[in-house]
Amino acid sequence: MPLGLYIHIPFCRKKCIYCDFTVIDTNNKLNLDIFKDYIELLKREIDLYLREKPSVNTIYIGGGTPSIIGEKLLKNLVNHLSKYINIEKLSEFTIEANPEDITPLLSKTIKETGITRVSLGIQSMNNQNLKTLSRQNTPQTNERAIKTLQDSGIQNINCDIIFDIPNSTDEEPIKSINEILKFNIPHISAYGLTIEEYTPLNLFVKKGLIKPKNNFKEEFITIHQTLEKEGFNHYEVSNYAKKGYESVHNLLYWNREEYIGIGISACGFINNKRYQNEINLKKYNEKLQKGELPIMFEETIDRVKEFEEIIMLGLRKKEGIKLEKLKVILPEKEFQKLIDKTKNFKNYLKINDNSIRPTLEGWILLDYITTELISSINLL
Repeated sequence: MPLGLYIHIPFCRKKCIYCDFTVIDTNNKLNLDIFKDYIELLKREIDLYLREKPSVNTIYIGGGTPSIIGEKLLKNLVNHLSKYINIEKLSEFTIEANPEDITPLLSKTIKETGITRVSLGIQSMNNQNLKTLSRQNTPQTNERAIKTLQDSGIQNINCDIIFDIPNSTDEEPIKSINEILKFNIPHISAYGLTIEEYTPLNLFVKKGLIKPKNNFKEEFITIHQTLEKEGFNHYEVSNYAKKGYESVHNLLYWNREEYIGIGISACGFINNKRYQNEINLKKYNEKLQKGELPIMFEETIDRVKEFEEIIMLGLRKKEGIKLEKLKVILPEKEFQKLIDKTKNFKNYLKINDNSIRPTLEGWILLDYITTELISSINLL
């Protein structure tokens, strides 16, 4: 069974107005002492989880902005991981990075440490869109970052983009994608802008300072058509890949496979238990100093929760949900009830003898369909 390892680096130069992740805003001050102290805490937690040398197949360093910590600390972290893991035998080793952090030296370090994949927070190739999103990169920074990584021999690059941005034109996402495709990028993640409750963006919208665009459906379909025409496989609701470049690590999440989460606020799924680490750095530190796992919350996944997760995560994937998974956990009567309910969504779900799969229109209504299917079944 493949095992993933997620490592959370919470630091950002500036927190974006739309972000609701656990992030420590450094206010553009790169305090290497704070970064160093945090890496030491990560190493303590790594020791607790990996001392028995479990078989790790993928590593994903996310954030926050992992690229902010610099070459020396990145080497330090990966060298510590290599005490327990054969880095060269990993199926995939990803690091997230912001374009403004990418230098020839950092690219060289990424390559030399055995990291095989870089996920770049491009978000847009339009300067006004980037300003609207409060990003610190520019189209020029984006191009330079891609070229620098490729010059270092790193070809497995994902570019994140955001669409449905306020005050943007309907054509803007495709213009950004076409600019990115000039560099032969093999993976693109496209996310519709979401207005999360506890964010400055939500406050600006409530005060009328920013007006939501609300053009998700049209832009989602246009992006899908554009990328499929270019040979990309739309394998997950927000993810497109050239053949062989699907994210191995992220597929662990959607397939409900096990992964360890390390760092403040990191989540994990081990032995049928989901957990989240402390989101407070002080509490995270205190538990590790005592030699304890810094877990804030943990739950055992019962049959009800398992069913909900199979529906919620399975419908995110193009291949959908294997019926055999549902037959294992659902009584025959409830299974048939689910199949009947699915038939009510004939334009949004495709069902055959093996699976339930979402259509493109189904993905657009994913949250609604998921809720409807889950609420139709009673496992209590």
